[in-house]
Amino acid sequence: MPREVVKYMIHGLLASVVLSAAEAVPANGIDRPADYDQLAAGPWQVRPWAGREFAFWPYPHKDLRESASYRRYLHECEAQKLVTPVWDIADYRWPASSDAMEWGYSVYALGGNRDRLRELARTDRRTCYEQYKAWIQERTGRYRNSTTPIPEGLPILTLTGFSWWSVYGAQWGSDLLGIEIGNVFGASSKWAFARGAARQNKIPLLADISPWGYGGLNSFKAGLDEYTPAGPNDPSSAEALGGGENRNHWHAGIPPSSHSRLWYLSWLSGASVVVPEANSLNFFAWDETKGKEYYLEQIAPFVPRDESERAILSPIGRRARDFMRVTTRHPGRGIPYTPIAIVLDEYCGFNGFLRTRPRPWHVLPPTLGDRETELFLDVLFPGSVPMNHVLLTNMLNTARQLPPTVEHPPFGNSFDVLLSNADPGILASYSALVLVGDHEMSAAFVERLEGYLRQGGRVCLTHAQAETFGSRMAQLESAGTVEIYGLKETERPTAAEPEYWALQVPFHRFRKPILPDDVEELNRLQAEGLGTLRPYEQAYQREVAGVMTRLGAALLPIEVNGDIEYIVNRTRTGWVVGLINNDGVAKSYRSPVILDRTKTRQVTVRPRHTSRAASASEWVMEQPLAIKDGGVRVTVPPGEVRIVEFIEEVEPQTKTADIADERR
Repeated sequence: MPREVVKYMIHGLLASVVLSAAEAVPANGIDRPADYDQLAAGPWQVRPWAGREFAFWPYPHKDLRESASYRRYLHECEAQKLVTPVWDIADYRWPASSDAMEWGYSVYALGGNRDRLRELARTDRRTCYEQYKAWIQERTGRYRNSTTPIPEGLPILTLTGFSWWSVYGAQWGSDLLGIEIGNVFGASSKWAFARGAARQNKIPLLADISPWGYGGLNSFKAGLDEYTPAGPNDPSSAEALGGGENRNHWHAGIPPSSHSRLWYLSWLSGASVVVPEANSLNFFAWDETKGKEYYLEQIAPFVPRDESERAILSPIGRRARDFMRVTTRHPGRGIPYTPIAIVLDEYCGFNGFLRTRPRPWHVLPPTLGDRETELFLDVLFPGSVPMNHVLLTNMLNTARQLPPTVEHPPFGNSFDVLLSNADPGILASYSALVLVGDHEMSAAFVERLEGYLRQGGRVCLTHAQAETFGSRMAQLESAGTVEIYGLKETERPTAAEPEYWALQVPFHRFRKPILPDDVEELNRLQAEGLGTLRPYEQAYQREVAGVMTRLGAALLPIEVNGDIEYIVNRTRTGWVVGLINNDGVAKSYRSPVILDRTKTRQVTVRPRHTSRAASASEWVMEQPLAIKDGGVRVTVPPGEVRIVEFIEEVEPQTKTADIADERR
C-alpha cells in the first residue's frame, strides 16, 4: 500500500509520521469537506450581533455622540472609515458590561477572597465549578463595578482576559461572549476555546484587542513611525481626540502590527464584533504645530474646511483604515473550518494563568491530566500557555520585555475546544474528537461518544482515559474508529509533581507582582532544572504531535507550507486562507519596533481535496494570484497578514442548472 511521510516541527524538533494512503485521505475526510450551506445551517454558523455579521466597534457605548470629548473623534472615524459607525444606528443592540466582565482575569474570580480560595482548595472540581458558577451568575445581573442592576431584557456581555474560561462564561449566562487578547498570552489558543464555546452554546463572539503594555499604549506625533526612536518627554496624542491623562509614550504598548494581526485573526475566527480598545488614544497622530483646542473643537460635528485640517492618522490608524477596507470589500469571510474538536471534562477548570497554572480553578492540586492538558495545548499553540514561568518571570521583571508573540501553530487554527457536556448535534459537526486531560467518563458522555462513533466520527483517547473504561472499552471500539495515544502506564511518573510543574505562590500573593527576592528564588530553581520538560513530558508531546499530524493530513482541506500561522474558512464559492506572519517583530517596553526583514515568509497554499480551484486572489494587497501545480505562492512580510481566496470550479451540471435558473 502506498505510504506518505508527513513531517512536522515542534519546538525545533523535526520528526516524521508515516501514514498509509487510507489514513492520509479517509472517505469522510478532505475528499468531501462540508460545503458552506451545510455549515451555515449547523452549529458552526457565524452568529450576527444586532443584525450585523461583523462590526469594528469604537467603544461599546451608545452615548458617544453626546460626549463633547468624542465628537471630533467620532467624526474623524466615520469620515476616514476607521470603524463601523454603529452609534448612528438608532436600534443598535448595545450589550451591558456586567460585573462579570473580565471575571477570569487572573484570580479576580471570587473577588480574590483568600479565605474562600483556601476553602475551595480543600474541595473538588465539581464544588469549584458550582461556586464559580454561582459567583458569576450573581454578577451578570449588575453593571460592572457597581451594585446597580441591569434592566431586564438588556443583553449581557461577559469577557475573559488572562484565563481560558470562556467555555464557562458561555454557558453561565452570556448573550455576547468576549475574549481579551493583545497584551495577554495565547491569542490563538483562546480563540479555540471561545469559538468552541460559542458553537456549543449558540452565541455570538466579541474580541477586545488590548493595546496596553505596562500600563501605557502607543501614541504618535505626526511624521513619527513605530521604528523611529523618540524622546521620553514628547507630548502625547492621548490628550487629542478622546481626553485622558498623558501617561503614554510613542513606543509604549504592543507593536502596531500586533493590532492588525489580531484584528484579522479575530475577524477570520468568526467574531461578530472586534473592539480596538482605547483607539481614540492611538488611531491619530499629534500635530505639535496645532494646539489642543484644535483637536477638541466643540462643534458637533466638526467639519474641516479642507483636507489639511483632517486629523492625521497614526500607524495604528492607517492599519485600521486598511482593515476596514478589506472587511468591507470582502464581507464573505466564510466560516472557520475546524474539523477537530479538543474535548475537556466539563468540570476540569483548566487554568493557564502564569501565577497559578496548572492548578484547576486556580486552587486545586494539579494532576498529571492537568499537566498533560497544558502540554497538549503547547504542541498545538506553542508558547500560548506560559509553562516556563522561570524564564518568563525573569524576562518581565528584568528586561521588561513584552510577552513573546505566540509561535506559529504548526497545524494552523484548525481546532475548537468543547466541554464534555456538548450535545450530540455539536459533536457530530466535527470529524474527530480528541479527549484531553482527566475525564469523569459519565454514562451519558460515553453514550454520546458511542453515538458519535456510529455516525462515522473518530475518537482519540489517552492510555489513561482508556483504562478508565475497563470492560466498556471493547464496546466503544466496536462502535467506530478509536485511536489510543499518550503515555502508557509504565511511562508515567508514579506521582504528580506540582512543585516542579508550577510556581508555588501563596494565596496572599496571587494578585501581587513578582518581587526581586522571587526572582532570586526562580534563578535558583531554574539552575536545578525547573522550567524544562521531563523525558516523559517530551514523550507525551511527541505522541500528541503524531496524532495531530495524522488527523491534519486526513481532515484539513488546505495544505499550507511556509512556517506561518494560518486559518482556513469555508465560503460559498470555495475557501479563504488567512496567513499571519508573527515573526520578525521585536519590541520591549517603550522601545521602537525592531523589524527583521529576513523573517519574510514565502508560503505555498494548495487545496488538498478533489475540487479544483478555478481562480485565486489576495485580499490585502488586492492582487490576482497565479495557480501553479494546484496552488499559489504568497510572500508575507514580517508582522503582516495576507488573505488568499480560492474560487472553486463549478461542476458542469451545476453550470447548466444555473443557466436554466437565469433563463427562468
